[in-house]
Amino acid sequence: MNDYSTYRDWELLLLLNEPKPTMDIVFHELFLRHSGSLIGYCRYKVKNQRDAEDIFQETWFAFHKIVKSRQTILNIQAYLIGTARKLIKAYNLKNMQEEQIFVHFDGLELDKIVTPLSFPRTFDEEELVALLKIGLTEIEEIYRETFILRSFNKLSFSEIAEIMDVTIDNVKHRYYRAIRMLKDYFKEYIENVKY
Repeated sequence: MNDYSTYRDWELLLLLNEPKPTMDIVFHELFLRHSGSLIGYCRYKVKNQRDAEDIFQETWFAFHKIVKSRQTILNIQAYLIGTARKLIKAYNLKNMQEEQIFVHFDGLELDKIVTPLSFPRTFDEEELVALLKIGLTEIEEIYRETFILRSFNKLSFSEIAEIMDVTIDNVKHRYYRAIRMLKDYFKEYIENVKY
């Protein structure tokens, strides 16, 4: 039996059109790889956690449907986040809600992620994650979403630009502005840390 955990995403995509049980095993591997960041994104964008989980499932259903129709997917993570983003916009229109950040007890799946910001080494990882969660609630949505897509979902600037329907330069501006905003937000706290 093959160890599909060693395969790259594009190799697994090719195997999704194989007969069962290979197709099921490959889909499960892709699900394991991408579900953490996808559910984190859905929870971040949708306040009602049940609805976030529904959108998460609808996104995987849409992925399965696209794979079955043999359409090309260049980047699974970008496709999943882009699809979830569209579903969330439709959900918000239907429910006439503004997008709000929701810091779930899982921490938006941020707990397993290293921040690209350069903080003093005196912070332990748990404290850093808690600070980052708070800081993310303080910056504007367009910067926050760009920062999360780049830093936590590991999407390229061009993938984010495609998802958000803006230019790559606009995405870069938003990302670096988010980093500056977070650094400014934490400046006073960092200055008060005793070394």
